[in-house]
Amino acid sequence: WILTTWGVAGSLIAFEAARQNVYPYKEERIKVEGLCKYSCMAGGGAGGLVFIVLSKDASLAVRLAFVLYIIPLGLTSLEAVPLFREVHYNKEVHSAEDTSGILQILWEALPHGLRIWLRKRNGDTGEEVEEKPNNRALQHLLAMKFWHGCYGVCISSMLLYYVTYVLRMSSWGRVQVIVGAGFAAGLTEALMNLVWMHLFTKHDSLRDVTGRSDRTLLYSVLSLRLVNAALTFFLIAFLEPSVFLMFIWCIVTRIGLCSFSFFRVSAQCWLVDEDCMSGACAEDASRRNMREGQIFGALSMSQVMAAAIFSSLTFLGLGLAGFETKNCESICVTEGLGDTDCVDSCFRGVIDGQPQSLQLYVRFVMGIFAPLCELLIAYHAFKFPIKNARLRKLYLMKAAERGEDVEPHQGNDKPYASKSQIVLMDQAQRDVLGGAAFTAADFIDRLVHTVQMVGQIQMPRRSLTVRFTTDDKSEHSASKCAAALSSSELTSEMSTKLASRTSTRYSL
Repeated sequence: WILTTWGVAGSLIAFEAARQNVYPYKEERIKVEGLCKYSCMAGGGAGGLVFIVLSKDASLAVRLAFVLYIIPLGLTSLEAVPLFREVHYNKEVHSAEDTSGILQILWEALPHGLRIWLRKRNGDTGEEVEEKPNNRALQHLLAMKFWHGCYGVCISSMLLYYVTYVLRMSSWGRVQVIVGAGFAAGLTEALMNLVWMHLFTKHDSLRDVTGRSDRTLLYSVLSLRLVNAALTFFLIAFLEPSVFLMFIWCIVTRIGLCSFSFFRVSAQCWLVDEDCMSGACAEDASRRNMREGQIFGALSMSQVMAAAIFSSLTFLGLGLAGFETKNCESICVTEGLGDTDCVDSCFRGVIDGQPQSLQLYVRFVMGIFAPLCELLIAYHAFKFPIKNARLRKLYLMKAAERGEDVEPHQGNDKPYASKSQIVLMDQAQRDVLGGAAFTAADFIDRLVHTVQMVGQIQMPRRSLTVRFTTDDKSEHSASKCAAALSSSELTSEMSTKLASRTSTRYSL
């Protein structure tokens, strides 16, 4: 079991890292994810056959026969090896951080203050303690994966108990309900997968300066997860359980969750892209971090750790709720009644003998705790900071790395906007604007004039980039801005002057 789990985890991490490298843009990654989901559905259907047969006959001969059935199916995954081989790394351009390991990734996810405190506790002096600032993107994505793992294990581990002890189904009746619900869920997933693939890939995000396609992805995922959480609470925890509501819930859940995998894949690839780009330096732009596998491994570990923890807790809760079971097959064999009727009668007695608290517990986990996990997932997805202008910058850096020219779509759409207006200036621009003769008061006069000009065209408050040019003897022009002159750096006299020169409220 340990070797199997290790092999599966390594294969998934390798696949995620290969996809991030081979397919550089969101639309390509979403299409690949959509096609992979269809492959997973086919694999799930092949594995479902094993579950159906073993639910009826779990004898040793049948289990050995399924071993011969599972091994050839598992070997078909080797078709993905050529994809992995398309990724070639140049070891000469790796930064020093690429050997830091998963523990370094998890260390960077800790709050900055906590890291400083821990290092001081280990004997580091205050002058030597230097840590990277908080990586909010990594923190929120780890938390999102953690609660996603928690949600998945709560639903998957309790679903069979819900059908058996809440709906009180057994034998072939239980198998029929599970197969029917699974078919309804699979069909819904297959249809909605096509819808979301089309919706999320119909625009080219690289040339979409408005960011509409990225916002569509984010807000669609958030809305559907919130709706799914509310409907799960209503159908599972509030209404009286029934087979019909079980089928309705399976369909609603797949509608609500189908789009999430597209955002999850996009977000974790954006995180890795940004980490790779951050390793480049001015002397050698090709030198960058190569920690794809380590980051994907840390994210996977967060999800698996949550699944392991809450799987143990949910099964512990079953015992606390009064769950009692019997080995009906062993009892019937001991009594000399090893036929199917004896086993079915014994298992029916097990179902009828469970306390009411067990049903309440199962409904609590699926109908209250699981929706709470969804709310936390939606929160961390919303707070994921790689979006808007930051994501646009990442797109442009990725395109520049690949030597691609980016021509934005022509139209009247406005680019990314925010409520703040920030004036940027570096030393080179200060020299161009007047060198030693430059005064901040002159600059404020020009800034006020620009603000008034913008206000005359009746634009709402927007994030603006202003380039000031000059026609001095050297005929220089201002370079692009690099450092922010915030409102806190303005003297009170300048602030008063700025306020008196404009009739419109601006956030500087």
